[in-house]
Amino acid sequence: MDIGVTPGIDIGVDVGLDLNRDIFVIPLTPSNQTFQIHLSNVHYRITSRWNEWMERWVFDFDDVVTNTRLLYGVPIVTGCNLLGAYEYLGFIGGLVAYVEGSEEPPSYDELGVLGNVYYLTPQEATD
Repeated sequence: MDIGVTPGIDIGVDVGLDLNRDIFVIPLTPSNQTFQIHLSNVHYRITSRWNEWMERWVFDFDDVVTNTRLLYGVPIVTGCNLLGAYEYLGFIGGLVAYVEGSEEPPSYDELGVLGNVYYLTPQEATD
């Protein structure tokens, strides 16, 4: 699945990044899903699902080449690099979630509609 480019949007969170340039949107929809994607030349399988107990979207990351589960059940929240705490796993770049007009995480119906997850290149994730 391809990721889309969003030209120069202001995602409105302060994570120390200049996000007023072209950034990549992870293709999520408001339904449980699994897909494969290349990010910084690494082949991942991403699963997103609604966690009813937490009332949050969560995601899993797998390395497709080694068939290794890297992350499981990470909440999609706004205002931070979602992969920042997992640098030791060798992730290249980062992910930031943003919900248009809100600082809250995406609700059940908002993921991929008003709430998106954006991929940051390694340079953007460390700026």
